[in-house]
Amino acid sequence: MNLLCRAIPNSVPCSEGKFKCANHRCINAGYRCDGDDDCRDGSDELECNLFPCGGFKFKCANYRCINARYRCDGDDDCRDGSDELDCNLPGSACMITQFECKNGNCIKASFVCDGDNDCNDMSDEENCPES
Repeated sequence: MNLLCRAIPNSVPCSEGKFKCANHRCINAGYRCDGDDDCRDGSDELECNLFPCGGFKFKCANYRCINARYRCDGDDDCRDGSDELDCNLPGSACMITQFECKNGNCIKASFVCDGDNDCNDMSDEENCPES
């Protein structure tokens, strides 16, 4: 049996960081309201309009929670396009703590020259000192 979704008695709570499904399975709480039926009974996708996205997450218009890093990256990660709305346009100013990518996206300044393509156009990895 999959340890991620093992059934437990109704009276036993799930461990910290887990969500208890209506069918008494425990799943990773991060899978709640992600658009996938991880509980296998749909209960992890119910009342998502009331459920806040935790951590560094973005709440889509369809109440799906995605990693905030995927907002304004040119891909429809929400499956409704809401993560690509109201994005910075080229020429707009980012906050002082941010870096403006060539594609107009703003990322944390600490992401520049970290070896990851955070801008999705590699502009945050250009002109970096060699390590």
